[in-house]
Amino acid sequence: MHYSKTTEKGNSSWSEESQQDADERAKWLDDHDCRDCSGCSGCRDCSGCSDCSYCSYCSGCSDCSGCSDCIGCSGCNGPVIQAGTPDGWRCYGHAKDGVLIIHCGCRTKSLADARTYWAGKTKRLEVLAAVEYIATVAALKGWKT
Repeated sequence: MHYSKTTEKGNSSWSEESQQDADERAKWLDDHDCRDCSGCSGCRDCSGCSDCSYCSYCSGCSDCSGCSDCIGCSGCNGPVIQAGTPDGWRCYGHAKDGVLIIHCGCRTKSLADARTYWAGKTKRLEVLAAVEYIATVAALKGWKT
């Protein structure tokens, strides 16, 4: 794994290919006026990022982790319920086709599947609490849970 140095605008990136590629990805973020995109996977267009959670100017992430109102990424089409970073993982929920979807780290699950998956994992108790928070807020908003 190759990591770029942090740029003047506070960006950094990484690449599995080469140091030059990591540096070019970080430069691309600067050239496209991204701000504080440290840790971005360097997809170069923010339309297919795996995690633009720190990017304040992203307009098309595929994971919505930094959004408060989704613009159609990941198939969602409305508000996003943010649950912070339990156990160090970005966690949020949104409605997709009338179903509450939970995203935490690299996992994407329905509410029932999320509860089952994280139940009993003693090192993921914060994640399970975040799942319940998302479910509670979704119910308060009148979303189908």
